[in-house]
Amino acid sequence: MAFNYEKPLPAHIEVQPVGYFPLDVIKNYKKEIKPRKPKKDKKKKTLKEKKAEAIKKKEPKKKVIVDMQMLDNNKNSEANIKITLTEGKYGNAAYFNEEYDIIKLLKIGEFEHHDPFSVSTWVSTEKDSIGSSQTIIGNTGHVFQYHRGWELALDSTNHVRVRFIH
Repeated sequence: MAFNYEKPLPAHIEVQPVGYFPLDVIKNYKKEIKPRKPKKDKKKKTLKEKKAEAIKKKEPKKKVIVDMQMLDNNKNSEANIKITLTEGKYGNAAYFNEEYDIIKLLKIGEFEHHDPFSVSTWVSTEKDSIGSSQTIIGNTGHVFQYHRGWELALDSTNHVRVRFIH
């Protein structure tokens, strides 16, 4: 897709928020984590290995259940169990009191490098992040996604850092 950056923008652009969470309610629920499928091994297996694999397939799979929280009764927003609500600057706010607290907004903020977007957040941090960093908002993936995405964070010198990884 090619863009003509010399073309003027329309006088009125109607934009609907993709995700807005007033943080009125946090509700606990249990989530089943599905096990990953094992990678197929391309080497030839011995008869003993084939029998062991057949026995393993017959065993019932163990369910892994974790405690999670849902924001505003929306299953596309989940948080680990340590998040609490507190009074914020404008309405309620999420209070992160543990080092690895996280809120995941599923299916939000996924776009390609040529798609326009904007993000806004209001942050008040108690932690002195000198020597460490704090991700404020973003959707950077994990190593298997080559860390693709975007991120707004406080860096190790307590300055705002924006990263785009494509």
